[in-house]
Amino acid sequence: MRNRSPKALARRGKPVLFVLVAFAACTPKANVTDAPTILPVGSSSSARPHEGPADGDSSCFVNDVRVGLDVEVEPQGETPFSLRIRKLPMRVRVERPQAKRPGNPATVFVSGAVELQAKTTITAEAHFDSVTLLVARETDFANGLVRISPGHHLKDVKPHGAMVTSTVVLGHLTVDGVDSKCEDLAVGSSPIEGIELDVEAGASLLQPKGPTAQVCSDVGHSTCVTVNEEFTLVPVQTKGAWVEVRTKFKDGSAVHGWVKGVDLKATDAPTQMGYGATGGCGCRGTMGYKHKYPPDPREHYGEARIKAGTKITKTADGKGPWATVRGPLVAQIAMGAEDAFARITELPGISDQTGCDCDGLEDHAYVPRDAVTPIR
Repeated sequence: MRNRSPKALARRGKPVLFVLVAFAACTPKANVTDAPTILPVGSSSSARPHEGPADGDSSCFVNDVRVGLDVEVEPQGETPFSLRIRKLPMRVRVERPQAKRPGNPATVFVSGAVELQAKTTITAEAHFDSVTLLVARETDFANGLVRISPGHHLKDVKPHGAMVTSTVVLGHLTVDGVDSKCEDLAVGSSPIEGIELDVEAGASLLQPKGPTAQVCSDVGHSTCVTVNEEFTLVPVQTKGAWVEVRTKFKDGSAVHGWVKGVDLKATDAPTQMGYGATGGCGCRGTMGYKHKYPPDPREHYGEARIKAGTKITKTADGKGPWATVRGPLVAQIAMGAEDAFARITELPGISDQTGCDCDGLEDHAYVPRDAVTPIR
């Protein structure tokens, strides 16, 4: 892991920048330096062998992923295609960002009755179909200077071993260069939609006088974070040239520190500090099938058991395997009298309609006839 000690960061004088909303989870140590910064802390931990692709793998894994994910599957020898995975045991390995491409590439490992491996992208944008890294538990930075509640997400994520370094943002507050254990994070598709201030009626309110102001853990330049001119602060007391301020949010997050009085001005109304997640989708209808009359006993349209160990392929001639049946599996199939392969039309937890948690597969999922036992 890179050297990110308090002295090293102080020598670098790393700035704290204002960015759009994102969040992180870690447990930083208290620190006093001459340069305002938030310090990364934490130690690496190896991925648990029973949850990872390989024993001793110290990559950044986020475990127990339960949200719907849009992924790209790369079948052997065939062109990739997209799927929606949901309600299946998943583990995500976060990779380093690529040049000139936003977000982080990630590998998704799906287990359970169906096992497969696919690709996705971790973003930091709060929109309907985004996939982001989230804070999994309430976390304090710098002995209470900033408190982050679960559900907020990370931006500018850089994995290193079983840790990530990211930018943490709370409304108009930004914290740069924070280290978090990957095991303390979650993957989510719908970040918190807004951050509502918790301000008593009639309270005095302050905002930065210039474009930004520094909120520090103590008077003088100790551990500090940067807020922009729209950030609302509630004064508590004055100590010489410094003002103690506190800002609370209704989700439990908070900022509590000291600001130079000359950097503040009075304001009448708090600024709403949040963001929206918009979008929507609709599930398509089911397909109909032509049936022979009288029915041919070799055809089947409906539920069937699929034998464990069966490869699911992209094509109807057994090419492009992309998943394996590992346990008892009941799926919907369409199998004509002369078909050598049955087409899976509905597979629990897997759909080819991305962006929505819908059921159904129109294509890309075939199994051999002899691996199927119709349920009549």
